[in-house]
Amino acid sequence: MALVTLKTILEKAYVKGYAVGAFNVINLTFLEAIIQAARETRSPVILNIAEVHFPFVTLEHIVPVVKRVAEEEAFDLALNLDHGLSTEAIQRAAKNGFTSIMFDGSTLDFTENVRQTREVVDYCHSLGVSVEAELG
Repeated sequence: MALVTLKTILEKAYVKGYAVGAFNVINLTFLEAIIQAARETRSPVILNIAEVHFPFVTLEHIVPVVKRVAEEEAFDLALNLDHGLSTEAIQRAAKNGFTSIMFDGSTLDFTENVRQTREVVDYCHSLGVSVEAELG
């Protein structure tokens, strides 16, 4: 299998009536534990890396590992940028193969948040990346 978007995972969960766990990945130990649990329970999983985790994990190193794991497993995996705050982080994640982005503009005034959310959606959708936004 390959990485799928958050939209894909959540649509299946909604139709079939189950929840999907989302877990933070900041190193390979976290990744291995999450994958083992998902494999044992035959459950799809959302792998989150938040912008605040960037000091602890290098996207350019971990994304190829996540992609390879996804190809080897029989369950759906989404790689999600959780609480992406900056354009730079969002573009970096999308360019490196994240399948979903959660844009957090909650500290912005509502009008600016909506404007920036639109920009994020346009950019990410052009790359086939799903988007979730925190409007406040």
